[in-house]
Amino acid sequence: MNSEACKMENPEIVKLDPPKRLYKFMRFDKDGYWMDTLKKFRLFMSNPLEFNDPFEGGIISFFPRVAGISISTALGQLHPILKDCLSNFKTVCFSETCRSKSMWAYYADNYKGFCLEFAVTDTFKYIRNVNYVQDNIRYIPEYIEDEEHISRSLRNALLFKSEDWEKEKEWRIIRDIKEYEEVDMKINESHEYFIYAKHQELQYFDYHKEDLISIILGPRIDKDLEYYVLGFARRHGILVKHAYTIPLSSTIEFYEEGNKPQGDGSNVERFLIKGM
Repeated sequence: MNSEACKMENPEIVKLDPPKRLYKFMRFDKDGYWMDTLKKFRLFMSNPLEFNDPFEGGIISFFPRVAGISISTALGQLHPILKDCLSNFKTVCFSETCRSKSMWAYYADNYKGFCLEFAVTDTFKYIRNVNYVQDNIRYIPEYIEDEEHISRSLRNALLFKSEDWEKEKEWRIIRDIKEYEEVDMKINESHEYFIYAKHQELQYFDYHKEDLISIILGPRIDKDLEYYVLGFARRHGILVKHAYTIPLSSTIEFYEEGNKPQGDGSNVERFLIKGM
């Protein structure tokens, strides 16, 4: 690592006003999370240590004052105590765009999945934008001992990612499970099963049906799955849209269910949704 090329600074979080709409890309996974998401109107919150970016939580400007910290930092790794703290966090991620080719390919299973279009209501009041920073920044270390400070600093660290991910235009809701459990232990029955059940509930982000503007189906969706989603949407009065790829202009557009572009000589623009 060329230390001379590194900039020493502690980044500040830039907090943006959320957009009017946010999107969640999904795949039809074999475990059935997609069905749970639709039927129970909730999204599974993942642990940052399980994300596809192994650098999650690494953009930090502090270190716990504990034995072995110098060994971990010399290796360029997070100390086990920090990893343990990160394991207490649950995160659900959204994007402010539904036109990303790479996100349709990766998060929606090579265009075979779907995308949920949400209106940003009070349900999303804790949503925060991700800040994208240069990879060559190295931070001025601050040694801290307070557990609450560590938790708060790690939460902030989860709002930073490398500029390599900037095109995802990501927004996150971050939840500290341990924080909720400690409150429950104080005000509720400190029963092991109660805490376990509460912990399970906290792994999901609940939304209201009214928050869901539409379900956008990928252009390569399996016909049986498409039939199921259309039936579900019809029963619940939810709008269905379809993603439509246009190779000649290298764009992704959208049309409403029942208005698929026809090969009758009409301009494709006649069928597409304006303003998405």
